[in-house]
Amino acid sequence: MEFEVVRPAAPWRVAYFGACMIRLAACALAVGFVSALPAYAYSTYSLATIQSNGNVVGTAVTDGTPPPGTNMRHTAYATATLTSPKGRRSVNNGQGTNTYTAETILPFDPTDLGTFEEDGIHSAYCPCMGTFINNAGSSASTPLLSLTCGGAVARGVTAICALSGLGSGTVTGWKFTDGTTGGVTVTSSSSATTWSGTAVRSGMVSVSVTGFSSPATPSTGLIVNARSGWAFATAAPNQVSPQTLICNNSVVILPSPPSSGSLEGYSCVNQGSTYNSQTISGGPNSGYTYITSATNTTSYQWEIVPDLTNTTSQFYQAQCGDYKAQSNPNGFISGANLAAQTQRHEIGSIQGHWGEYNNAQNNLGNNVGLVYEGLIAVPGASIGFVVSQSSISTDQSNISTAEKVEPYPINYDQNGAFLGNVNFVPYQKCP
Repeated sequence: MEFEVVRPAAPWRVAYFGACMIRLAACALAVGFVSALPAYAYSTYSLATIQSNGNVVGTAVTDGTPPPGTNMRHTAYATATLTSPKGRRSVNNGQGTNTYTAETILPFDPTDLGTFEEDGIHSAYCPCMGTFINNAGSSASTPLLSLTCGGAVARGVTAICALSGLGSGTVTGWKFTDGTTGGVTVTSSSSATTWSGTAVRSGMVSVSVTGFSSPATPSTGLIVNARSGWAFATAAPNQVSPQTLICNNSVVILPSPPSSGSLEGYSCVNQGSTYNSQTISGGPNSGYTYITSATNTTSYQWEIVPDLTNTTSQFYQAQCGDYKAQSNPNGFISGANLAAQTQRHEIGSIQGHWGEYNNAQNNLGNNVGLVYEGLIAVPGASIGFVVSQSSISTDQSNISTAEKVEPYPINYDQNGAFLGNVNFVPYQKCP
């Protein structure tokens, strides 16, 4: 038993008046007809149908029947060309008296599903006039078990997998196979022709169908892309009041005034982050848990001893600024230079601790935000466990290690040029 999936529009008819009617009238008179002839019409159409066994049939019909009341006969020609989604093609043509139906067929192939195209070519020949009455083309299409999931979607967006061309078949179930693990599947016994839900993991979606001579299981890929805008940005350096910097939960105290071997400045990156998650209910990724948002709570603090910000302090005044590479190589750096280079050492983008942190943070291989974006817990697994087993700790360690690399000392510039010694207690007198 056959059934139509796409019904063609009512056969279009082209009234054929004018010169052709004049010729028809003349031809009719020549064979002895004297009564007026009715209007003549010419009809063509194509259609595509699916048989119960899944075979697709393409049909092209030409109707060139002359007006009633005449003894004329026309020769009708038709060519039917049926093309499958994968390019399989079947062609049939022929001719008949007044009408002709060309029919062609492509057998069912479970790997060749989608929209089948039928193209018809039509003409009719009038021997009385010695000419072809008309030439025309027609087309039709029908989907055969075409399964799509709407193309690629961003993680967290709803994906709709839809089956078309089912005809009188019946959906008996759906299945998703994880494209990362391969061994994780999600199934549904729904008989609906669509399966939708939030998509977070790529894989293969298939649907089982009965109603053909053999059960069919069309499949297609569910493609999920990473969301944009998830990379954590570098924390801006924040200068704090002396003796208030907190690093790794401890307050850093800088001796004042500085002495030989003590620190004149300090900086620290305190890395942290939080996240929110959600478990999906329904659709191909039902039961999966993913990160819906992540917040970067990292801070970068730095401080400098008050002796370098107070230009009247003994320590600042003791920095004579008399260093000369040739004439006074044992001279001292100036207070202004020492303050500037201490700041450079802590937060400079070049030869500074903050610059090293910034470079490491901008290395996408270390970016914690990008890690959060792709973290997925399969059905039955804990997202907290997935987070704990991810590379977040390793990435933070890489960033922390990079930030701790020592830049040029505070009595050098960013190019490594020596600017003079630092004058510590007991202070030497300036010249």
